[in-house]
Amino acid sequence: MNTPRIALGLMLTALSAAATAAPFEMAAHGESYIGPKTLTVQIAPSAKGDKALIKILGINHPWDGKVVMADVREDPLGRTDYVVRLQGQEWVLLKNHAERGIRLSMPGAQDMSLTFQRADSLDVVPAHIGSDYERPGGAVK
Repeated sequence: MNTPRIALGLMLTALSAAATAAPFEMAAHGESYIGPKTLTVQIAPSAKGDKALIKILGINHPWDGKVVMADVREDPLGRTDYVVRLQGQEWVLLKNHAERGIRLSMPGAQDMSLTFQRADSLDVVPAHIGSDYERPGGAVK
């Protein structure tokens, strides 16, 4: 009987699933934004809406292709900030303010305006961004 082999296979499958799981329960749908030149920003919100994973693509910056975890903070005026921790300090990575639009602010780069892309947002799979975050070298932590 192959009971030890089956048990080992089940254990490895469980470990593999745990290694690629997102750090929190993900929402079903994400968002996609474009910026200057080839910049694309994808947002994978948590199911609760209090956190988000943000993937940045198409920019000459150390964060290109990386995923950042952010706290989502909304104020009574409907403004939303996506706040990350960098070297023990808070940094507002994304600002979604109706009066000023959506802006990306990365360390060492100029602030950039972003535009929502409905069609591209339909292709964003939050679970895939969660897997990218958990992949070695896939996250800014």
